[in-house]
Amino acid sequence: MLYFRKRVQRTGDYITMKLNQSASRNKGKVIPFSRSGEYYFQRGLKAYQKKDLVKAKHLFQRAVDVDPKEATYLCQLAATLAELGDFMESNDLLEYVVSEIDAEISECYYFMANNYAHLGMFREAESEAVRYMENEPDGEFYEESEELLDLIHSEFGEDLENRPTEERLIVHHEKARRSLEKGQFEEARDLLKQMVQNHPEFWAAYNNLALAHFYLGEYKDAFSVLDDILDENPGNLHALCNAALFYKQLQQQKETDQFVRILRVIHPIIPEHRYKLGSTFALLEENELAFLWLHSVRKQGYAWNETYFHWLAVASLKTGRKKAAEWAWEKILDLQPESTVAKYYLEKLEEYALQPDYAEYQYTIPVKSYLESGELTDGIQKLRGTIHKNKLSHLLLIRKSMEEEDSATLEAFCGEIDESLLMKELAATVLFENGYEQVEIQEDSGIVRLEEPPVEMINGLKILDLLLGSDNELNADTAFLWYLIMEESKNELSISLNNNYAWSAAIDYFVDKLGDKNTSQKQVASQYGISVSTLGKYVKILRSLYEKQSETYFSE
Repeated sequence: MLYFRKRVQRTGDYITMKLNQSASRNKGKVIPFSRSGEYYFQRGLKAYQKKDLVKAKHLFQRAVDVDPKEATYLCQLAATLAELGDFMESNDLLEYVVSEIDAEISECYYFMANNYAHLGMFREAESEAVRYMENEPDGEFYEESEELLDLIHSEFGEDLENRPTEERLIVHHEKARRSLEKGQFEEARDLLKQMVQNHPEFWAAYNNLALAHFYLGEYKDAFSVLDDILDENPGNLHALCNAALFYKQLQQQKETDQFVRILRVIHPIIPEHRYKLGSTFALLEENELAFLWLHSVRKQGYAWNETYFHWLAVASLKTGRKKAAEWAWEKILDLQPESTVAKYYLEKLEEYALQPDYAEYQYTIPVKSYLESGELTDGIQKLRGTIHKNKLSHLLLIRKSMEEEDSATLEAFCGEIDESLLMKELAATVLFENGYEQVEIQEDSGIVRLEEPPVEMINGLKILDLLLGSDNELNADTAFLWYLIMEESKNELSISLNNNYAWSAAIDYFVDKLGDKNTSQKQVASQYGISVSTLGKYVKILRSLYEKQSETYFSE
C-alpha cells in the first residue's frame, strides 16, 4: 500500500503546486481582503504545508462552508481527507466537483482512482483511471494511470471478477454509517438489516444496527442485536462498549456495572480500540480509565477533533492533571479558534474558578453554568461578563424594552472582538428593528457593514418569539437548542429555519423530554398548528444535532 500512499500525497502536492502558480500570476495585483473562504483556505494551506493535516482539514472545511461551489477548496479538502485516510469522503467531494461544478477537472478521476485503490475497491479504481485516460490522453497523470492499471492487473488480475460483492459491501456500509451520523435512523436501520442478513459475520454492521434501533427507541431490538454479536464474537469491543452505554442511558445501574467490570480488564493494542475504550469510559464517567486510554492515543492524528480533546481535558481535570487539561483545551482553539466551550473552560482555569466536579464530558458549556444568576446591568461590561444563556436573555430584554442608552451598548457590543458572531448578529438585528439603516459588526477579518439583518437571525427571533410568547423566562435547555439550530443554519448545505412554527414546536417538545415530562408529539403539534409527521421530522433533526458530539464516536 506504500505505492498508493505516495499517490495520495501526490494529490495534495499537485493541487498546492497549481495554487502557487496561480498566486505567481496574480503577483503585483491588489486583491481586497474580505472575510471569505479565501481567508480560511490560506490558513489551511499553511497548516497543510506544515503537515498539520487535522488543522488543515478543519480550515479547508470552513472555506468550503463559506463558498461551497469553489472547486479549488473542495479539491484541497478532498486531498487532505485522503491523506488522513478518509478515502470515501474524499471521493464524494471529487465526484461532486466533476458532476456538479466543473466536468473539465479531469484530474479528479485520477485522484478518485487512487482513493478506490487504497480502499481495495480495484474495480472502481480501474474504472476511474480509464475515465481519466479517456478525458486526458495527453494529461499529466496519463503515465501514472497506466502504471496504476498495470499494478492492479498484475497483482489481482482474475481476482477482480470475485470482488464486486466485497466492494458493494464497503459502499453500502459507508452509506448506512453516514445516515446514522445525519440522524436518518430509519434509513440506516433498514440498510443495516439487509446487510446483516446477507453478511452474518459483518460485526461493524451489527453494531451500527444496534445503534439505529437504540436511537429510534427500539431498545429491545438494540439489545437483541448486541446479544447476537456477543454470542458469536464475545470479545467484540464495540458491542461491549455500546452495551455499557445503552444501560447507562436507560439508568440501569446494575447492568451498567456488569459491563464496566468487563471493560476494566481489557487492554487493547490497536489505537482505534484504545480511543473507543477511552471515549466509553469518559461517557461512563470512569475518569482515571478515561484519561489512561485517551492519553494513550494523543499522538494518533486520526483521533484529533474537538470532542476528543474535550474528553481528554475533562478526564485530566477530574484526575488532578490541570496542566494536561489546559493543553487539551488549547488544542481545541488551534482547531477551532472560535470555540466558546474551550474559551469558557480556559477562562475558568485562569481564574482558579473551575472545580473538577463542575466540568462535564458533553462538549458544551456546563449546564450548571446556565443556572448561575447575576444582576443584569445596562452596560457592555455585563454583556461581556455573562455566559451564553444570560447574554441571550439580556439581549432579548433590551429588545423588548429598548431605551435610548441601550443603542450605545448594542453598538459597542457589535464591535467586540471576543464575542460570538451569533450574539453580535442578534444585537445588530435589534438595532435594525429600532430604525438603524446600517450596523457595523466585528468579524474575523475586520469591521463589516451590514445593510440589513441576517435572514437566519430574523427567523431565529421569530422562533424565540413563538417559544416564549408573553413569558420572557428563557430556560437553559431552550437557549442551548436554539443556539444549536442557529449555528447549524450558517452552513448553506444544512438546515433552513423558514418553518418557524415547526422549529419552535420541535424545541418545545425536546425541552419537555429533557425535563422528563410526559408530553406527546400530538399535543405539541396541535399547539403550534402543524402535523405530527412534520413535528417528528424536525424533532429528529434536532435530536441529531443534540447527539452529534457523542454520536460520531459511537459509529464503528
